[in-house]
Amino acid sequence: MIWALGTRSYKAILVSLCVLITIGAAPSGAEVSDDVYVAIGASETVGVGVSPTKRYANIVARVCGWRPVVNGRSNEPSLNLHPNVSRATFVTWFVDVNNARFETADAESKASKLLDALSPMKTRAIVILVDPRGIPGLRFMPDITLERQLILNDFIRREVVRRGLGLMTVGTSNVAPTLLQQDGIHPSIAGHAYLANLLTGVACKHTAHAEHTSAMK
Repeated sequence: MIWALGTRSYKAILVSLCVLITIGAAPSGAEVSDDVYVAIGASETVGVGVSPTKRYANIVARVCGWRPVVNGRSNEPSLNLHPNVSRATFVTWFVDVNNARFETADAESKASKLLDALSPMKTRAIVILVDPRGIPGLRFMPDITLERQLILNDFIRREVVRRGLGLMTVGTSNVAPTLLQQDGIHPSIAGHAYLANLLTGVACKHTAHAEHTSAMK
């Protein structure tokens, strides 16, 4: 399943967001279950500059009633991770800009291995791609090239579709500046809330309870 959001204007993003929430709204105040949500990423996912309760992974887990597990570290490319998702109910991989530090061939090889780990999850794994052309802070990171990031994003997009995983593409060329912190890279509190709202409508459908109930019908 593919979501393409935020590619034209902030107004369009809000409209798309409202539609998504209306279609797949998750119940609030859900009881905590044994379900585990694994959020893979780097500083954007770890939540640099944002308090723990305001980070998108924790918001999604709280709304769905899951236990969050954040797999990643600040300034460490997520392509270096070897996540264990065998017991996860839901997984996201936020493709961070740090990955563009690798040469293209090396990055694609690492991405393939990470996607291999996610492949059994199918649509219970969502890969989040952000258009790097809308990340103003990249100009202060000389070791990360825009071209390399775009090539890597295209490769990951093709592989995600081929493997039948979930894909969420967030265009940032016209996103309101309030969704980013002053560094122009990391999501602000509003940015984390935006990501959480995009994810919860899809994520909360995958609880073990929901799957059991569906199987009984």
